[in-house]
Amino acid sequence: DVDLGCYDNWWLPHPPTTMKPGLFLDVAKQVKDYFREENILSNKGLPVPVVGVGKLGYPDLAEKALAEEMCDMVMLARPLLADPEWPKKAYAGRVAEIRPCIGCQEACINEFVEGGHPMCAVNPRTSFEATLPAQPPKAEISKKVAVVGAGPAGFECAMAALSRGHEVHLFDLFENVGGMVRLAALPGFKRDVKNYLEWMERMVAKESRDNPRFKTSFGTEATLQLLADAHYDSIVCATGSNETVPPIDGIEQAVLARDLLGDLTLLEGKDKVVVTGGGLVGCEVALMLAAEYELEVTVLEMLPHLMDGICTANRGHLIHEMEKHGVKLMNCSTLKAIEDGFAVVDTNRSSTVPDPYNTWAPILPENIPNPLAKAIKPEMETVEIPTDLVVLATGNKPDNAFYHLLLESYVAPELHLIGDACSSGMITEAVRAGYRTGISL
Repeated sequence: DVDLGCYDNWWLPHPPTTMKPGLFLDVAKQVKDYFREENILSNKGLPVPVVGVGKLGYPDLAEKALAEEMCDMVMLARPLLADPEWPKKAYAGRVAEIRPCIGCQEACINEFVEGGHPMCAVNPRTSFEATLPAQPPKAEISKKVAVVGAGPAGFECAMAALSRGHEVHLFDLFENVGGMVRLAALPGFKRDVKNYLEWMERMVAKESRDNPRFKTSFGTEATLQLLADAHYDSIVCATGSNETVPPIDGIEQAVLARDLLGDLTLLEGKDKVVVTGGGLVGCEVALMLAAEYELEVTVLEMLPHLMDGICTANRGHLIHEMEKHGVKLMNCSTLKAIEDGFAVVDTNRSSTVPDPYNTWAPILPENIPNPLAKAIKPEMETVEIPTDLVVLATGNKPDNAFYHLLLESYVAPELHLIGDACSSGMITEAVRAGYRTGISL
């Protein structure tokens, strides 16, 4: 098989979300052409087959690679974790039903690296096939179920509950399924996430069309009175999270990352942007602003490392792309105030602060001590960074107020809290919680 790179640049052996599909096919074709032109044969005297790899989970792309003789066969790994039925569905022409890999690597590679149980972020059954049957058994008693929130957790819960034979009503304030995935899919480099969102939309449309026990109310607020009047047997709250807002002077001048993604007109007339919060959301927003809107962007992160806890391959490539597009990264730096035209920042100027652009040194999990780690000495300095807009990406907190309102009002015999509404996390936790709740109803 033909790929590039090694573990000094992890994103090449394991291409993440931010890399385009089929990125090694041109190289595979060069190898295939060279073998043919030079008549290079195997030990058996046969032509050497060339295998194409690297984000070939798009069936049309894989078929094109074979048809244009860019390779002799294609190899899939992560796409088969997302959907083991990928080959059968592609062969049968059921491409629209393939559950797509999103390239996040948070549950497969990263979970393995951190000593956990390798799984799949978007497929809750992966690695648990022995205990989670492909077709959950039908419920002895069919229930009337309301799922409030149609993000990954609510979506998985609704689909799983339907498979058990329940009557399911799915609510969301957005005009379609997806929740925060709808915003996460907006940057052009998040094509894999957009593919996943479109798959969710297709699955909801299919169930709405074919299953009379499934109903959706998108663009609708599920109020206490509405749910009480419907007399549900079970209500599942998957209401997501709210972004945290730091208590600093001038914070009212800032905009939340999700609000910016929801209304990109907020960028009109802006040239310089400061993003505070160097986690995954903050860095993806920063790259989008720099690469797609050609803005001058600075990212502030109070910790020594940006995107701590994110898979090394994904983290490394995102840092690489931000550096390529001129994003200024400031770790060990904290936003202290926002003034007219400036962000006031406390930053550590010590030479012991880790290089934020280092992409090859993996961040060890908290449970693994690093004897080579150097102590960071404090040499703090207050600086003013010119900016037209400050974007907040400082983390999330569960939005569970509606759940507690339902709990106090005794609206339904069963009440469940799942996903970010229970505990803010990644898509892995949301999908798993939604599915396991759905099959337990």
